Amino acid sequence: MEKKIIISTASDIEQIAHEIGLFKMEKRIIKVHMNQFSETENRQLEQEIVKRYAIGGKQLDNKIGLVTLAAYLVLMVTRVIPVLKLGFINSVLLYILFTVVLLLGIRLYRFWHSKRSLRQLARGLQVAPAF
Repeated sequence: MEKKIIISTASDIEQIAHEIGLFKMEKRIIKVHMNQFSETENRQLEQEIVKRYAIGGKQLDNKIGLVTLAAYLVLMVTRVIPVLKLGFINSVLLYILFTVVLLLGIRLYRFWHSKRSLRQLARGLQVAPAF
């Protein structure tokens, strides 16, 4: 069951950013109800928060596998990775390691970017004048 969160202050956004995990992230229904904003502004803020929150939990694209394979093949063709010296099995193991490191790097970037952008949004709301 998805947990529903109602955001009424900038610190609630900070709390959402804090809850984003590297490998575990719960699905949430996010609603914004800030008294200083109109209904339209609340909806726009809600969409922005959902977009920034979703970056962290986004599943890796199906194309990532093809990109890593293409990059690895380019490294093999340009002889950066010496396949003949390594042998077939070691080349495959190196490809698996290459893929895991790349996927982990992408995941770390999305995790960091999602947390940072939500915190920046919260700080921006804290300094914004009330209407």
